[in-house]
Amino acid sequence: MVRADWVSVGIHKGLVGQLDEFAEKYGEKYGLRNRQQILDLLAREFLRSPEKFLRPETKRGEHYILPNRESPKDSLDLHIFDTHIVCNVCNSENCKHVDTAYENKHVRKDLTKYKINLPTK
Repeated sequence: MVRADWVSVGIHKGLVGQLDEFAEKYGEKYGLRNRQQILDLLAREFLRSPEKFLRPETKRGEHYILPNRESPKDSLDLHIFDTHIVCNVCNSENCKHVDTAYENKHVRKDLTKYKINLPTK
């Protein structure tokens, strides 16, 4: 059933799985029984206080996304700054996605094509 006052949004498969696992494991404890309730809460909190969610440096830097349809958990979603890289999948500066940006020659070629320079590791 489609509701006139609702819209759909796309979200990375890896995150959907994590949201579903969270709802299953902690849903009763926090009153968040499904991914829609979790995302609704997060969106409201973000709009109320974006500074809780964003680092100051997110205003600068380059956003680089490279989907991996065969293995969505291996997709890249990175913010690349002058001094460091932040992975938006792991919310980390030190993970396999960041390592891929430095080590994979195809990713390096793609970054060069878009004139995105990696910081010194």
